Amino acid sequence: MKSSLPVVHATGTRPGSGPVSASASAWILAALLSGGLLGTTAQAAESVSFNRDIRPILSDACFHCHGPDPGTRKAGLRLDTQEGFFAATAKRGPAVVSGDLSKSPLWQRLVSTDADEVMPPPEAHKDLTAAQKEVVKRWILEGAHWQPHWSFLKPEKATLPPVKDAGWVRGGLDAVILAGLEAKGLQPNPEADRRS
Repeated sequence: MKSSLPVVHATGTRPGSGPVSASASAWILAALLSGGLLGTTAQAAESVSFNRDIRPILSDACFHCHGPDPGTRKAGLRLDTQEGFFAATAKRGPAVVSGDLSKSPLWQRLVSTDADEVMPPPEAHKDLTAAQKEVVKRWILEGAHWQPHWSFLKPEKATLPPVKDAGWVRGGLDAVILAGLEAKGLQPNPEADRRS
């Protein structure tokens, strides 16, 4: 089965042609970001990352009451700092105990059926989905590894995915696109004639 996708190399050109139009570049970017070429199976098998998976959930549902703003913070609990998660205070123990759901008050409040105990509270209209709760659960069970904000982390070069047709790859983006195509049983179109 041949792919109907245009062949585009990371250089921004189709083999044998000039630069890719803005609309073609936008299409490729949208397909990559939506998982259309890359899929999400590999991400589901990965361990949970605080910055990628947990921080967005907390930012949306929890930071208003448990974030950096002392004017809106409730119960003296901060979920935007490592100490807020793992340090005990005079009034309470740690919010999360690595690897132990039963000793993690954060988890207990997320899954509570008591309207007075459940977090986020019903009046906040910030209910977590079952999938979001499952991600938090996995994070705690995997050891609740905390990360500082991504802007404070040293960038690391990503490992390129293995591909069967290494000769087609001219750059890193080509390897990512080709791995996505190969995972779906597709192959890139042959290189176009330079005159066409």
